[in-house]
Amino acid sequence: MIKKKIWLRYLIGGIFSLTIFNINISCSQEEKDCSMKSEFIYLNNSDFKLETPIGIILPQSNLSKKYDFLGSCHAIPTDYLPPFRDVLTIKVDETKCKTYNSSSLTEGEGPLVISNYISEKIDENNFKFIYTFSNEDFQNVEDCN
Repeated sequence: MIKKKIWLRYLIGGIFSLTIFNINISCSQEEKDCSMKSEFIYLNNSDFKLETPIGIILPQSNLSKKYDFLGSCHAIPTDYLPPFRDVLTIKVDETKCKTYNSSSLTEGEGPLVISNYISEKIDENNFKFIYTFSNEDFQNVEDCN
């Protein structure tokens, strides 16, 4: 009878130990947040001065912004979002305006959607995104309100 109680205690202890071990292993396999770096470069190949929410881009020049945030440890270009969302109005030569719209994070015009950029992998979780403005982008601009 005493041997049964001893074996039963060892059995319960073993089951408890295995349960704790399995919980520990499953928790350690969860994906952790990693540093995601990006650089967004806006090339202005037009003859117009462009004023955006992140800065002014003179004709035939560029504007570069770097970002660092936490996200997936195995990032791909489509995991990134451009610095502009929903609606973007760019002031053209201080009097005219060009407005871009998006219907979601994956569908939209111009620099609002990451698929409209050229992407280049710099390193693990580090990408460069390039968007180019041309004269054709500003043919139908309107007066700013």
